[in-house]
Amino acid sequence: MQKNLQPDMAEANISEFPSKNIQSVARPKSLAELQQLLRRNNHSKTPLFVTSTGKNWALGSKQPVTAQNTVVVLEQINRIIDVNEQYRYAIIEPGVTQKQLSDYLSAHHPQLMFPVTGSAENTSIVGNMLERGVAFGFRSKQLVAMEVMLASGELIKTGSWRYFNDNNPLAFHYPPGHGPDLRGLFTQSNLGITTKMVIRLHLKRNTRIFTINFREDHLQSITNSLRGLYEQDILDDGLLITNLNDPRTTSDQNYRYNKQWCAFANFSGDPDFIALKLNRIKRVLGPLENGLEVLPTGTTATWRHPYHQVLTQAFQGIPSNYSLETMAAITDVTLDDDDIDLNPKIVGMVCCLPAVPFEGEQLLAVRSLIDQVSGELGVMAYHNYAAVDELTFEGYHRIYFDREDSCAVKIAHRWHEMVHRLLREKGFFPYRIDNRSMDLYCDEDDNYWQLIKQFKNHLDPNHIISPGKYNLI
Repeated sequence: MQKNLQPDMAEANISEFPSKNIQSVARPKSLAELQQLLRRNNHSKTPLFVTSTGKNWALGSKQPVTAQNTVVVLEQINRIIDVNEQYRYAIIEPGVTQKQLSDYLSAHHPQLMFPVTGSAENTSIVGNMLERGVAFGFRSKQLVAMEVMLASGELIKTGSWRYFNDNNPLAFHYPPGHGPDLRGLFTQSNLGITTKMVIRLHLKRNTRIFTINFREDHLQSITNSLRGLYEQDILDDGLLITNLNDPRTTSDQNYRYNKQWCAFANFSGDPDFIALKLNRIKRVLGPLENGLEVLPTGTTATWRHPYHQVLTQAFQGIPSNYSLETMAAITDVTLDDDDIDLNPKIVGMVCCLPAVPFEGEQLLAVRSLIDQVSGELGVMAYHNYAAVDELTFEGYHRIYFDREDSCAVKIAHRWHEMVHRLLREKGFFPYRIDNRSMDLYCDEDDNYWQLIKQFKNHLDPNHIISPGKYNLI
């Protein structure tokens, strides 16, 4: 088993969260090595903080929730075990990245794709799925089955997979199986280590993407209009609303907010159906139709903005590092690789990820609360809203700061704390929690957390797997 002898590299994170005194870093190459690690740490009662590739940027990266952990990175357990075209699934290990799966499907199953996030090429699919990330809608909808290693080293499989010693396709056409559905128990939790995941693949569609630019005073009406189109199945999953000064969408690195916004959405079908949908979209958007642009398709297309090409490829399951590149560009740094935690010249980032009702009035309310805190502290927040479904947005609110300026770091952490507390006070809770904020949401002495604690005590009596992660212990 390889060990990283420099725990300080695992401490590095773009949010500049304080050190957790990591004891060591382990990179097991097999399930046998992982089981050996669990046995040893059960004996010594040393906690293990487990991560897939550790690219959980702005949410803690590789950092544990509690101090004095061994960090376990599963990036070398990275096989694509099986892809089945008939039932459209893939069986993958936690180290498999977005690019790895995308390249494999392109080479061997070109008619299939898996939705990608906008983060980066080498982020873990399993890690993001376990955090219930968002990519063209709620990504957990693509979760078919899991193999989970308990703290004892025992392996269990969810759904009908438990009845098969091999990867029989009959295990995967109906994900819940019968009896309690355990998939949810092991997402956003520290009750076990996911060692394999079965994910649902999709047939590639004839997809068109449109963007519409508009001013802030149309934000509420545009949001409600897009919801109506989404509810009527005119639009597919993958709707995004963002301010136009966002690093990904701005032109000429103009990050000053000028009350300009934009939205991206997609729709699919045969050519006749595409034409009908486009006519409906134009009628609904009405007076703002002049700001509507349907993006070109094909390898020879000419895009007005680099982000348009990135989106077009993403809707075909092809990831990119564009988001990281635009972050690096803020301070004119060249992105050499995606290990942005280790490069303090790249801006720091803290974020808040509330679940926001897909409703114009509520979107404005959340944005107003964020801007209230930002105004008090003299910082500028960037706002993204990605549709989880027709009722919910994933809010992605963040600020950037100079990681080498201790005052800027302190202000960023203050913003991070104030925003979370204010949104919680107003009834807006995160869909995904960063490691530093776990205590704010997981320290309630109520029946829910007491039940989760009982699960933990039973499945991991020595509390060695990722203590404090979505749990009281």
